[in-house]
Amino acid sequence: MSGKSVQHHQYEELLAEYSSHQGTIALLKAHRPYLEMIPSMRRPDESVITIPLPLVRVRETIATTESGNVIPSGGTIQLPCDVAVLMCDPEWRIKTGVEIFVFIHRPQEDFSGLLSRWRRTQMWLDKGYEWIMPHRHQHILSEGQMKPIPCL
Repeated sequence: MSGKSVQHHQYEELLAEYSSHQGTIALLKAHRPYLEMIPSMRRPDESVITIPLPLVRVRETIATTESGNVIPSGGTIQLPCDVAVLMCDPEWRIKTGVEIFVFIHRPQEDFSGLLSRWRRTQMWLDKGYEWIMPHRHQHILSEGQMKPIPCL
C-alpha cells in the first residue's frame, strides 16, 4: 500500500470516528476545556450533535476568495471544517451557544492549507448563518454562534 492511500485511509477513519458523538466525546475528553463545554455529562448523547462536512445557510452575501464565486444571502455553503460539534441542552432540546469546529489534517495538505481552512471558516461564519441540521436534529433551533471555537 502506498503512503498516499494510507494517509487517505487515516483521514477517512478519523472523519468517521469524529462524526459519531461517542468519538467526538472521546476527542473532547483529551482536551479538558472543550469537554467542560458539554452541557450534561450525565446525558452526553443528548448534549452533543456532530455534523460531518457541515452546511450552513448564510444571512449575508459572501464572496469566496479561492474561486471568486459569490454566495448570495440565503445561499448554502459547505464549511471547510471536517466536523461541526454543536452543544444542546438535553432538557430543553435547544442548541446552546457553544460550537466547536474540528479540522482533520487532510491527505496532501500542508499546515498552511489547514490554517487557511480554519480562517475561511471564521470569515464565512462572520456574516451570520443558520445550520442545515441533520434529519434527526431538525427540530432543534439552529441559529449560529458569533464566536466559533476551533479544535485543530
